[in-house]
Amino acid sequence: MPELYSEVKRQIPGLTLVIAGTGPAEANLREALPDARFLGWIDHHELPAVYSSADLLVLPSRFDTFSCVVLEAISLRTACHAYETKGPRDILQNEVNGYLVKTRDEMASRAISFLFQTANFGQP
Repeated sequence: MPELYSEVKRQIPGLTLVIAGTGPAEANLREALPDARFLGWIDHHELPAVYSSADLLVLPSRFDTFSCVVLEAISLRTACHAYETKGPRDILQNEVNGYLVKTRDEMASRAISFLFQTANFGQP
């Protein structure tokens, strides 16, 4: 995730990465992503506001067998980009309610294109 974020942020300097939740990788992520906003654990009643305020949900995992975050995001019309793996590909219709990608480079390219086109970041 840090490499993906760095690549996208080079093209969109005003981008802010927001990470919700906690877990064993949090300390490493905080070190690797010092300018990201870490929200910690979010109560399920507050999740709709978090998703609705986001321009894009990026699911950087290739191992989610069923991704509740994808369901939650698309239920609130938050765009979702994920790897074309079991779980996300069972939920997302590519270019209909999200984007499915095969590589990190494709994920970055899609995110940059999406943000320029839809989130008012403008062209570099």
